[in-house]
Amino acid sequence: MTEDGWTKFHERIALAKKDLERAYELAPKLPHAAAALVTVAMAESDEKASKAWFEKAVRADPRYQPAYEHRLTHLEPKWGGSEEEVFAFAREHGKKDPALALLIVHLHFATADCSGRRDAYVKDAAVKSEIEDALARYAKAFPRCPNGYVAKVAFAGRLHDVKGQVAAHEEGARFDAGMAIVAQHAARND
Repeated sequence: MTEDGWTKFHERIALAKKDLERAYELAPKLPHAAAALVTVAMAESDEKASKAWFEKAVRADPRYQPAYEHRLTHLEPKWGGSEEEVFAFAREHGKKDPALALLIVHLHFATADCSGRRDAYVKDAAVKSEIEDALARYAKAFPRCPNGYVAKVAFAGRLHDVKGQVAAHEEGARFDAGMAIVAQHAARND
């Protein structure tokens, strides 16, 4: 980025920060502004502020997924964190609350995509087991939520398991008419 680009970036981050802090002052019981300020803190390389805004966001709504996603991003190595920190964070919060169990699933998917060995990564026994456990915890807690079935379909696809994809679609079809149509289509193409 050019020097002028960096100047504009920092000016815009400062404006966003001001507006988001004001939004938080007006509605501290809503997680949205605090979660967005996690990203602002990341842009400012301010780990302490990132953590503080994350804590404010989840105090407002312990299940507000974007707060966790923003914090996970800030914990990535390219932002000064480490792979160990990212996985520890996803595991800790995913085990505390089944609503957050999919954090580890999405993190494994992203890691697989960036690893250069996408298929082999998710087939690793420990990774596969952790993903299956998270999917099961989520499905048990939220059997009617399509997010769990969509993640199951994606996981089966990464394993090249067509029958697993069809089964996940059929499972989700009990609660979602759209998934029922997809399950019928997938079964015909099996």
